Amino acid sequence: TLSSISPSEGAQSGGTLVTLTGTGFAIGATVDLGGAACTGVNVQSTVRLTCTTSAHAMGATAVVVTNHPDEQASLGINYTYNVSPTLSSISPATGPPSGGTSITLTGSGFVPGSTVTVGGAPCSPTPATYNSPTSLTCATPPHTPGIVAVVVTNPDQQSATLSSGF
Repeated sequence: TLSSISPSEGAQSGGTLVTLTGTGFAIGATVDLGGAACTGVNVQSTVRLTCTTSAHAMGATAVVVTNHPDEQASLGINYTYNVSPTLSSISPATGPPSGGTSITLTGSGFVPGSTVTVGGAPCSPTPATYNSPTSLTCATPPHTPGIVAVVVTNPDQQSATLSSGF
């Protein structure tokens, strides 16, 4: 049987370590997420296994564990591949060390609840203001003078970095 997968979402590029729980897992089991085979399947016990997701198109998929061709368990549509964010520009790209500069981040794959850090410190508000899948707005935090990285992190922990962004 298959009762859960955690986390239940990850990057469409794959690479998410997932844990499946159920019963009757056997050494040599395989895991399929919407037709994309998991890699590194590790049967930890008859009730728990882990694996790493492969790349897949964005969207919800079924989860299937197979011990042998005639021994399969399905969780139904319970795993969602999300688009990975990209960060292409920030406007304006400069501001005072005291912070408070309202910046607009442009890219793709942004979702409501995305957070932004500038030089490792969170922008405000947290999460950033969601304008669209290609635009976020927030105010910079105080920081010592210099060029710093800007990072957008979606709620599923996928992130994009502009290394010399601000």
